[in-house]
This record gives sequence, structure tokens and C-alpha cells, in this order.
Amino acid sequence: MLQIVEHFDPDHVLGLQPTYGELDWALPGGLQVRIDSAEKLNPPGILRIRGEIAGQSVEDDDPAQETARELLGRWCTPFLDPGMAGEPLLWSLRDTTIRTNGSSELVSASLLFEDGVPSHVAIPLSWESDAALIAASRLGMVAETDGERDEPAPRVLLRDFMRDQPSWTPDDALWVGEPEGTVRSRFDVLDQGVKPLVRRNRRAGASGAVVVGDTAEDFALARAYDLFCGTGLWLPSSMFSDEETFKATTLPMVMDRHRQFADPSRSPGYVSASLSDKELGEYLRRLDDGLPKILMNPPSQAHGIARTDFPDAAASHTFRAFDENADAPASVAVERDEDGTLTMATRFAMPSPSENGFFGGLPAWIVDFRFEDGAMPVGRGIGPERLLVSSPGSFPDSVVRSSQHGLAVEAASFGLVQAGAVMSGRLAHPRLANLGMLSWARAMAAVHGYEVRHSTPGTNAELVARRLGSRAALTEIVAGPMHPVLKLFAVLDESDRQRKKRYAAMSPEERARQPRWVGADSFVTFDDMFLAHGAPTDDPVRGLVDTLLRADLIRRGAILKCEECVRWSFVPDEQLGRGYECPRCSARNLLTSARWERGREPKRYYDLHNAFRQLLTENGDIPLFAAARLRARSHSGRYGDVGELEFWKGDDQVAEIDLVSHANGRILVTEAKTSAGFDGAQKQKKGTARKIAEVARILRADAVVLATDKTTWRESDIGLLNDALSKRFAAHPAPTVQISDSLGPTIEPRG
Repeated sequence: MLQIVEHFDPDHVLGLQPTYGELDWALPGGLQVRIDSAEKLNPPGILRIRGEIAGQSVEDDDPAQETARELLGRWCTPFLDPGMAGEPLLWSLRDTTIRTNGSSELVSASLLFEDGVPSHVAIPLSWESDAALIAASRLGMVAETDGERDEPAPRVLLRDFMRDQPSWTPDDALWVGEPEGTVRSRFDVLDQGVKPLVRRNRRAGASGAVVVGDTAEDFALARAYDLFCGTGLWLPSSMFSDEETFKATTLPMVMDRHRQFADPSRSPGYVSASLSDKELGEYLRRLDDGLPKILMNPPSQAHGIARTDFPDAAASHTFRAFDENADAPASVAVERDEDGTLTMATRFAMPSPSENGFFGGLPAWIVDFRFEDGAMPVGRGIGPERLLVSSPGSFPDSVVRSSQHGLAVEAASFGLVQAGAVMSGRLAHPRLANLGMLSWARAMAAVHGYEVRHSTPGTNAELVARRLGSRAALTEIVAGPMHPVLKLFAVLDESDRQRKKRYAAMSPEERARQPRWVGADSFVTFDDMFLAHGAPTDDPVRGLVDTLLRADLIRRGAILKCEECVRWSFVPDEQLGRGYECPRCSARNLLTSARWERGREPKRYYDLHNAFRQLLTENGDIPLFAAARLRARSHSGRYGDVGELEFWKGDDQVAEIDLVSHANGRILVTEAKTSAGFDGAQKQKKGTARKIAEVARILRADAVVLATDKTTWRESDIGLLNDALSKRFAAHPAPTVQISDSLGPTIEPRG
């Protein structure tokens, strides 16, 4: 349910403040009345007292409700109120409640209809059967006005209405007001001026569910799947207990949930929030026995109806909005910084719907902004102060949150509004920012009191990516066919003696592809790179050299021997003339044949930028392999990542992670290794798992990826990580653990 509420993406998290009468109705026997006078203990006296307090709102604090609000406020991304004190600005969850005694504007229809609510169909509050509750989830519920109406049989309530028949004729008992030819539910009436909009991902699993069980959570799950996925059917035990209801109502409703899909493999799932596998299986067997086998046995359920996984509510989303400029593009000048953060260059004029009479003339609507080229993950509870651009020390005139659709902004200005101002003068004029991945990670960490920095490998990677133009360009060049060429420049931790021994064991062909070593650094010729790449032509290698030269990441030169220190050194072309200065001892040398190696005209060698060389030496290519695989699997086209981050609290480094990526709307944190598991003893491994779990908690990750160039990952380490995640996410859905093994570059076959 927490995942579903997060997907619902609430603007506000409000507490319900019922009356004592409503509390007594909803929880029979749960309301305790303390009576001081002994003579009032008789039943008539108790009834009189209950009647006197029935219309009063419950004023006592509800600790369970406050706990739930705080949990939702942390996990979802509701609007937060800006505080007036402290620097930086303080933001807090709004302390708002709904009073259900009719005074709340949120539940009053009088603002919408001056002449009374039009005729519609709805379920009277006095009907308390399960069938009435099923129907009320679609039709809405209304308090009695003209006396109680008799409740029809379940088959009358549900037979046609639940089957979505356009020719449905409601029973007279359902009408509020005089029956009309056009059937509208209470929800339809209250949604005047808005229309449903659907964002659907048509991957398998988006077909909703049939939910069996008698608890409130079972009912709520079915309602959520109905809203988001288009199919959600609640079947309490009462829909099975009566044979007539089962055959005339339950079976047709389930059958219709299958008929609406041409592809039988997308049939709805069968789940329960309260029943065990055995208990649910008994109900599903009854359904399986009563339904046509040709219809009910798709390939995924070849042996009959069975319990399935909970459907992914995020696969489809239906929401309601004003049908004015919905999804219409608007051009706004933006500035982009190095990490991809987009900032509006000027203030934005908020749109104003023509139907503002719905709000009594007040700017009470909310506007969603989506930056077309933005890389920032949606939701996640990011602090609003990072999303608004305002003058230092000034109070923001806008309130913004990171919604599931981009950035949501309240239309009303929170700044200075002159009395008598026209509507345009009461609207906010925000400057919004869409953060790049690094800025987003820093904003998420700041909420928990952490600071994020690049590690040394991360700094090297950013330097190289900046010169190449983007991190995507770095990933492509390292994880592609040129990887064997670049790996020639990686420093090996070996002595000259060890290198000679290694060379002696090579075949002549292998030895020919080895670089020239000067001390701990390697230098390669164009022919070395061509042999390492293995292509039939040298065109790809020439393209790589040109790219690296333009990015100032490679340089040509010669390897020469100094006359004074008698050591070999790489000297770049720009330092060569009639003579050169020794890089080691600064001695001035003439470029005579004595400086040449073995008396031959010097070859032209290539030297890679030290940051790039260090990146390859410290296995910085493994996270880039993982990034390339994740990017390739990102079917939405929206992918972004940032690598090698350290999380600090004060002067202490708390954790680090190799890769943070955003793909298909999900956040993934990746630990990349050249081994098959965590390093060190058991205590050190547990510490590594805890640090990864802490990063996942800070960034609200959907999954943790364990990446390696080996063929597997140690099972015991996976167990340690799962244990650490379960502890860090005790109150929230824990991320899944995914394995990405056998990583390597995309290598073209040798010619």
C-alpha cells in the first residue's frame, strides 16, 4: 500500500478528523463514553449522551495517524510549507486535517453547484453490505436526505454496472434526485470541468488484479488497481458464500475482467493482502471451476487460476486534470550547467484556467512542469529549496514539489500580494530548476545531513567526460570496441623483472601488441593500437586518436635517452626542436642520434592524459561497463548517471558508491567490482553491505546492482546486502538486489 500511495503521488497528506458519531459508526464498540453521574448509566441516558456528542469532531490527538502522516510525508513528495525562521529556510509537512462534519471545502459540493447538486446515482450511506461497498467505490456514496431507501439485492446492484455495459439502467433506489436519461455517478458530478488523462506503459503486468479478502487493505488494493491499471475487482468472502450471488454476479464480473483484454497473457492477477496461499487457493479453485476454461487459461496460467505477484501499479496511471492546455508544450529559456542542471533563465507566467469559478476566484489550482531534456529523477522527497531559484535571503513566492510528472507548483503566490489585486497579480511567478544527477544526489543527501563529493576516480572520470563533452561520450568510448586500445595505457603493478618474465611467456603475436614501458608508464605507437583493436582497417583507430587529440586527452612524442641522467623519457612533440629538456633532470639535450634508441630514428609514441590513465588503472572501466548495460536496457530513452560518489558527515566519510543511475523512472545504485564479491574479512564485508544500504536509503533507490566482470557474485555477500537493506528500510519497501555479471566492453570480432 505504501508503494501504491507513492505512485498516487499525493499533493498533500491530510489527517482525517471524524465526528464522534462517524467514529462510532465506523468502529462499532470502539467509542468509549465516560459518564460521571451514576443516574445516567441507564440505556436511555447513554443513548442521549451519544446523540449529543455525535456531531462533535474528535479533538484528541491520534498517535497512529500522526505516525502514518510522518511516514507518508517522508516517503512520498507532498507540498511542504516554507518556514519563516532560520537559514536556510525551514520546510515542514503541512499540519492540515479534514473535518468531516460538512464544513470542509474539500468535501462540500456547494462550491460547485449554486442551485443544488444535479441528479446522479450514488450509494446511500445506510447501505452496509459488501455489494454496496463495491458499487460505492465506482459510484460514490451520499448521506440520506429524504429518508432511507431499501437496498436491492447484490445481483441487482452489480450485474450490469460492474460489467461496464453502456446500456446500463440503474435501479431507482440508486438515484439522488429524479431519474434522468443520462447516468452520471457522484464522482462524475463532482469532477465537473476535468477529464481523465492516461499515461500507460503497455508492458505485461499492467492489467490490474482481482483482490480476494475481507480487510480494508484488500478493498483499498482493488480500488487502487481499478484507478491506475483499469482493472481492480474486490471479492470479499460474501461474494462466494451465497450461491446465487456467486453465479449471477461474481463469476460474470471476473469473466468480464478477462474479456476486456485481447491478449490473454495480460489477464489480471489474483492477489490478497490478508489470505494465506491455502486460503486464497480455495477461493480461486471455486472461480476456476465455474469459469470457461478456454477463456480462463492463458499461457501464464495453464493449470488454472492461481495466486500471482502483486501487479505493478506504475505500469499505468490515470489522473484527472483541467482540459486546458493539458500536455501542451511551452517554450522557456533555460541555462544548463556542467552536470546537466537546467534552470529557467526568467520567471514563468503561470497559466490560469477559465473555470476559476470552481475555486471562488482563488488561485487554488496546481501546475505541473516537465523539462523535456531534464535528467532529474521524479519524486523521492527532494527538498523544495533546491527546485526554486530565488534571491539569497528572500522568502520564496512559490511552493514546489518534485512530483511523479515533473515539478508541481501551487498557482497562488506566497509572496507579497496587494489587496484588490487582479488574478494575474495573485499568481506565483517561479524560476524552477531541474537538477542534474550530481546536484540531485547532493540535494537528496542534504536532507539526511550528508555532503556528497566525487572520489578521486570520480574526479578523474568527470575531468575526462567534460573534455569529451559528456559522461555518455565517456561511457561509449570506454565500454565500446576501443577498450582494448585504451587499456594499453593502464599502469600494471609489476616490477621490470616481473614484466620481462611475463613478456617471455607470450607468443610473438602477443608480444607485438604490448606497449613500450618507461618506468611505471606505458606508451604506444599507432601500430600498437591498430593491432590491439584488431580491425581490418585502421579507420576506427584514427578516429579515436583524432577524438582524443581534439579533447586534449592524448599527445604524440618520442622516447629519448638523456645525456646526463642516462634515463629514457617520453618527450612530447611540442617540446622537441633542435634539442629538448629532460623531463627527469632538466638537462638540455641536442636531438642527436646518441639520444635515439638503438640508433634508430625515434618512433612516434602516444601518451594518454594522466586522469584517463589513472581511471583505467584503477578499474574505473567496470562501472562504465555497468552504465553502458543499464543505458542499453533503458527503454524509456531517459537515462542519466553519475559515478564514484563519497558521502560525508562532517569530517567523516560514511559511505561511497561506484554508480548512481536513473533509468526507466527507477533509481539504481551500483557497486562494481573486479571480483565476485565484497573484499576483506566477514566484519569488513558486513560494513560494506551497511554502507551500500545507507546510500540506497539516502537516495531512495529502487534497486541495488552488484556488478562484476566475473561470471557470478558470491551468494553469501548477496545475503549480507539483503539483511542490511531490510534493516535500513524497516518502515519502507526495500530495494531489490540485481546482479549484473560478465561485464565487458562491446568488442568487434578481429579481422
